[in-house]
Amino acid sequence: MTTAEVVIVVEGASEETVLPAVLGRLSAALATAFSSGRVKVLSAGGAANIPAVVRALARDAATCLVFIDGDDEGRAASKRVSESGHMLREDVFEVAGRPDCPDTEFEDLFAPDVYLNAVSQCVAFDITPDEFHDAQRRSGGKGRRCAKWSVVMERILNAQGMSWDAMSDDVKSAVAASVAEHAKTCRLEEIGWGRGLAGKVARYLSEVAEA
Repeated sequence: MTTAEVVIVVEGASEETVLPAVLGRLSAALATAFSSGRVKVLSAGGAANIPAVVRALARDAATCLVFIDGDDEGRAASKRVSESGHMLREDVFEVAGRPDCPDTEFEDLFAPDVYLNAVSQCVAFDITPDEFHDAQRRSGGKGRRCAKWSVVMERILNAQGMSWDAMSDDVKSAVAASVAEHAKTCRLEEIGWGRGLAGKVARYLSEVAEA
């Protein structure tokens, strides 16, 4: 399935685009490892498919890590792979939660001003950071301060008579491209959430080299 020494299994194409840039920004050694193919980010095409991908990688004897959203689908996948015996629970990384927001997606990690210009071009109407934050506040409900990113974006597009299902792939691609470019020069504290994952990848690469 792969010739990479370490594989990071993710939910979708956005993480495939962004994680190499983020982890490479945190570590020059990891940037080289991505370029040489020693490390690979692999989309499972949805959280529900992650356990099957992990099983296939286990048959290839590949060292595997998982990075998933902090929502119901991600937590269900995390439970399944953690109980599968194919990998350690500590090798499953979940997008960190936000206070009073039970669900958090990958895109929630990034400031809207990084990507909203690209999204506005994609959907052909302007979305400002203030408008995004207002929609985010209004997305809250009983027991939660705000909804996850895709729910907020769906509300914004629906208000313009547009279908999120029809536009979601294009919007996510625009976000990912903008964030990956931003990661090349951003302040390291903006991507501090990736340090744990970067450290684990570096550790496994070292173990492979020493074997």
